[in-house]
Amino acid sequence: MFRCLNGRCHSHPPPNHLTFTEIINAYLAERGILYSTIPRDRITLMTILRNPIDRVVSEYHHWKRGWCCSWMFSDDMIRNSKNMTLGQFISHPDCPANNRQTWMLADLPFFLASDGRMVTPSQYQQYFSLFYAGAKNYSDYLNQDSSLLKSAAHFLANANVVGLTDRMSVNIALLLFTVAGVAKRHAFFDLTSSGCFKLKLSEEVPLVVRHDRAVHYEEASPIDREVARQRNSLDLKIFKLAEDQHHQLLLKNKICTDQSAKIGTRRPRT
Repeated sequence: MFRCLNGRCHSHPPPNHLTFTEIINAYLAERGILYSTIPRDRITLMTILRNPIDRVVSEYHHWKRGWCCSWMFSDDMIRNSKNMTLGQFISHPDCPANNRQTWMLADLPFFLASDGRMVTPSQYQQYFSLFYAGAKNYSDYLNQDSSLLKSAAHFLANANVVGLTDRMSVNIALLLFTVAGVAKRHAFFDLTSSGCFKLKLSEEVPLVVRHDRAVHYEEASPIDREVARQRNSLDLKIFKLAEDQHHQLLLKNKICTDQSAKIGTRRPRT
């Protein structure tokens, strides 16, 4: 999440894996960084989405290593985590990895628990069981909830930068092009002979980023991947919308689709 005021951008990195709802209603509210107090044209909204099947498989591996989001998982999943297979993870009714990109982008309300505590979407099992009126099969309802998809799609439609994880250098180019403004773009970009903007490395653009990559876990069996497709119907749709939005933004801003030759190294200082 970035705040851009008067041509200068300041990063406000929230805690890992806050949802859109939590960023808007809690993190930014506490800092006075809200749409109501800052003009819309001074706020840059950016999100990066990943192929949903690869993302779910990746989250399984991170979770097994203890690297990610323990607070999102139910007691049953935590108790059985040591011996849980990928297939069991994906098909578990409390698995918060399924459709995560959609429900994290959707604008959702907060709830109050019976003890008065705030319940947010990151508390996946508790939140969505309340959201669907106590239904035990709440994840099935979520997987078919067109209102969540509509809300997440609304975010994408209004985002300044929509990126894809296997195109990180292009994402950076699109972000810089968006926040630099017309007057400063010459410092960041060359206009190629084909009429598109390509990022140039200089002292003004001292970037070091990982190479573009798309991680595909071959150990995910065809059966597991099919189950993942069935359990992530919303994310498959939102990812398709993100791909379309990403390409439309590149065309609109005339960003070259090949940025890799300019990204990945830093010019030595002299």
